[in-house]
Amino acid sequence: MHTIIRPQYTVVLNALRDKNVIKVITGIRRCGKSTLLEMQRDTLKKQGANTIYYNFEDADNVVLSDWQALYKAIIDQCKTEEMNYIFLDEVQMISGFERLVDALFVKKNTDIYITGSNAFLLSSGLATLLSGRYFEINVLPFSYKEYKESLPDATLNDYMQMGGMPGAVDMLSIGENYTLKYLNDIYNSVILQDVITRSNITNPQELFAVTRFAFDTIGSPLSPNSISKYLKNENNYVDSRLVFKLIEALKDAFILYESKRYDIKGKEQLRTISKFYLVDLGFRRMLLGKPKTSDAGHLLENIVYFELLRRGYKVWTGKYNSNEIDFVAQNEFGAMEYFQVAYTAKEESTLQIELAAFNVLKDNYRKVLLTTDELEFNNDGIEILNVEKWLLG
Repeated sequence: MHTIIRPQYTVVLNALRDKNVIKVITGIRRCGKSTLLEMQRDTLKKQGANTIYYNFEDADNVVLSDWQALYKAIIDQCKTEEMNYIFLDEVQMISGFERLVDALFVKKNTDIYITGSNAFLLSSGLATLLSGRYFEINVLPFSYKEYKESLPDATLNDYMQMGGMPGAVDMLSIGENYTLKYLNDIYNSVILQDVITRSNITNPQELFAVTRFAFDTIGSPLSPNSISKYLKNENNYVDSRLVFKLIEALKDAFILYESKRYDIKGKEQLRTISKFYLVDLGFRRMLLGKPKTSDAGHLLENIVYFELLRRGYKVWTGKYNSNEIDFVAQNEFGAMEYFQVAYTAKEESTLQIELAAFNVLKDNYRKVLLTTDELEFNNDGIEILNVEKWLLG
């Protein structure tokens, strides 16, 4: 597979170069963080810059597991009269990494880039030590546009089933079974290292039950209580407080993302039921089998949610009185935009149901209905767009 240039990340990294902040690159395992780091390092090396790189998943670096020894090894490679670019891949594997990063940051002429596959990286003492001195870049699997760049003949339905994990996309050339096996290996690694071990989960079966349910109900309003009640009805009871802990652990591992509810009328975020979206739909296919046709709307909604995040929006699930809006998205200028997602709205009755959610809104913010239908038009200020063209735009 040829290298996919990912400008939504490289532009940010280049803009932050030499700025007095630590670049913290986060995201689920194998989503492309290391490749992004290596690309940035290669660019700097070609310009003659002094770069220092460590990948802590590499067994050769095990001898440097003590942060003080690592600090000395890095400082010995720094040059006093020029900027030193320090790249630390999966730095959370180093005991005392917070002190290492802080010690390097206070040195003159250092520009630091670190990656991590768990929110523990910033929920640890690091965020406290570096308050106001870091910039987080959350990396996601391939977008549909990147997926098509790698597989020009693939369709949106292919992407909906197999997702966009870079290594999994590469595996598709030799067969779907290889892709699913690759995704299973990533999933097991995430569950074992970033969920069970990091969050001290004592009963993996409870975690499996909650994970399976969350994967099967993406885009549906959920709460710890509702999940607990459902599992109890299935003779697999998990206490609601434990459900909350397990969901938080899945979020910390960047496998689930939460879309909180936003009261459009009251202009405030609500602390009630949220929706959860899966970082890559390939994991759903791997765990649950072939997606059900009836789930196509929710799968498409999942894709749109992450595309909005990629484009820099802050995203919530909208509520206006009893009406639901799939997404309330705030753009970089602070303006709100509203999005509804429907797999198809060819039937007039379906179209009217989707548009009805917009009709109660009394402001002049942008309103968009995304469908797989080819027909595009404007309905009293509401844009009806083809979702595939929108994703590729």
